[in-house]
Amino acid sequence: MKLFNLYHLNYQISDLNGEQILKEITLAKLKREVDILVIDDEDFPLLDDLKKHEFSIEYKKDITSLRDVEPYSIVLCDIHGVGKFLGSDKEGAYLVSQIKEKYPYKIVVSYTADTTGPDVQKYLHSADNVMAKGTSIEDWAELLTESVKKIANPVQVWKKLQTDLLKENVSTREIALLEDKFVKAIKTGRYESLKKLSNDNNSISKILEQSIPLLIKVLGFIGQ
Repeated sequence: MKLFNLYHLNYQISDLNGEQILKEITLAKLKREVDILVIDDEDFPLLDDLKKHEFSIEYKKDITSLRDVEPYSIVLCDIHGVGKFLGSDKEGAYLVSQIKEKYPYKIVVSYTADTTGPDVQKYLHSADNVMAKGTSIEDWAELLTESVKKIANPVQVWKKLQTDLLKENVSTREIALLEDKFVKAIKTGRYESLKKLSNDNNSISKILEQSIPLLIKVLGFIGQ
């Protein structure tokens, strides 16, 4: 959704070319800065292969708290045998939904040998992608490459921010002011100023704190 420039502001999201911005960052640097976590009670056979593809990826058999995924921007989660601390018989399928609920700006990918059960489908609906076990390294590498680019694309980040701000009933005027500051920071390369977008509105602060830190971390490499 595009908010019309009714407030005579200097910048709008249409002034940014997200794909062009990403071209200014080498894919190797992008992969290095976007941390990925695999949660699987069994060995993840492609772990070493994905590391050879230069993804920054770690593996855990399970987690004991939702906060365990906080340092990671992408989470790959098996839907069986994990998430036991939540006490659900849906195990990893339920874990996927809870991670996405708590951290909506993370990309969560669920995978399993069977995703057909209707009780499982209910919880997998919140995942950004669903992959079958046995998927080739080529397909995994393609998915993760697309995912790291999506997380670091300021245009896509803003579109989700705008949607979530509207859901929180933030006024269109306040969103337009934020958009102006957001786009200005990206265009001028003053990425640290994105930290100043938060204000006393708790809803706005909570949403921005989910997405802005990684954007600063990744875009800070431009020009280096």
